[in-house]
Amino acid sequence: MRLWVLGSGSSGNAILLEAGDTRILIDAGFFPRTLAMRLRACGATPESVQSLIITHEHADHMRGAAAAASRWGWETHASIGTVRACPALANAHAFRASDTFSVGNVKVQTVRIAHDAADP
Repeated sequence: MRLWVLGSGSSGNAILLEAGDTRILIDAGFFPRTLAMRLRACGATPESVQSLIITHEHADHMRGAAAAASRWGWETHASIGTVRACPALANAHAFRASDTFSVGNVKVQTVRIAHDAADP
């Protein structure tokens, strides 16, 4: 398993997780052009990402989410509250805290955290 922090801070957040041939982007807080540039810098292409998981609806975590997912066909996952708080995520797979789901060969276990967001 490998992990790259593509950005962390108020200007944007994104993490690429790679496990075998599965690539998951956690948050997309940058516009698609910037996401593509940062993915390529770590040897990945936007087209190689299977899934996007949004942690919550703040712009620095989902600024480019809807546009990037649409452009590159990423399956998107977000909590029910995050989907409700952000109409641009209407097509996302909504989950409840403590749900599990799989993306390729990765099993994702969701957890609720304390944060000033709808359903982080």
